[in-house]
Amino acid sequence: MNKLIFAFAAVWVCALCNAAPAKEESIHPNMITITLMPKTSTIAEGANLRYESFADSRCPPDVICIWAGEIAFYFTLTFPTGAVEPFALTSRARAHKSVQQPGLFIVLAKDPPPRSPSNIPPDPELAVTLNIYQFSPVSP
Repeated sequence: MNKLIFAFAAVWVCALCNAAPAKEESIHPNMITITLMPKTSTIAEGANLRYESFADSRCPPDVICIWAGEIAFYFTLTFPTGAVEPFALTSRARAHKSVQQPGLFIVLAKDPPPRSPSNIPPDPELAVTLNIYQFSPVSP
């Protein structure tokens, strides 16, 4: 009898887990992955995305630092309306949600390469790989 009650309870729990929540809007992402070099652009969901530059204040591996530093990648989104939206992505703030185009998210797809030792000059050009998502409600 206990096995029967346990089996019934397990089936009931599984059925509840698979039930869709009431009144939840369904969304699906349209994602593309791109790699850009500084001063290059691409079209991202109707907007022009330009990788402007980067700033690397990370501590070289052969130096003892008080602050670890971070790397920042600077971008500009330009929309067909003429609106301009500058933003930065860093190791701490890896994603940007567009203010001008709701549902547009730009996310760092990969960690940047480690910082070079202090006796090697930094690379003047650093590629960045991004995931670009456009979320939109799915019509029933």
